[in-house]
Amino acid sequence: MASSIHIKIDYGKAVDLKKDTLLIEKSLLEIIQHTRNYSLLRKKEFILKSQLKKAMMEIESLVKSIEPSMPTEELRHAKLLGKNKIEENPVKITKKIKEKTNLSVRTPRSDIESQLQEIQAKLASLR
Repeated sequence: MASSIHIKIDYGKAVDLKKDTLLIEKSLLEIIQHTRNYSLLRKKEFILKSQLKKAMMEIESLVKSIEPSMPTEELRHAKLLGKNKIEENPVKITKKIKEKTNLSVRTPRSDIESQLQEIQAKLASLR
């Protein structure tokens, strides 16, 4: 048979213990929420990196196909001044990639958010 042990706790200590447990529960829920957001961001990062890699490969193939048709003098001149032009291209590419990948995060009220609000309400009633 299981026996129960009863401990007498003052009302003030009981309220403090209740607050502490609610704060711990709130912290744990926030941690879960942050880890879920982190995993979503990692997935987005992977998608963007793969799209950037594809775009860079396309640009490289275009440059290789255009290079033989360029005159030699202009090619030398372009190599000398090419650093400035190269810096402009990645910005345009990233803008195009951002436009193509409108990854919107859904923001409906999740279970965690509702639980957090319940805990906040309980904490407010204890104060």
